[in-house]
Amino acid sequence: VLNGDELDKWSERHVGSLALTRTVVGFLNLLLAAIVILRIFEVV
Repeated sequence: VLNGDELDKWSERHVGSLALTRTVVGFLNLLLAAIVILRIFEVV
């Protein structure tokens, strides 16, 4: 069973990795959107 301190450390790590994942996914979404828009306007 996790005590309070261990639980705090675990949740900090977990939240950090979730934030990183969200940032990466958001960046990829922006990149894909930009490529689609550029293709629509036939820039690429």
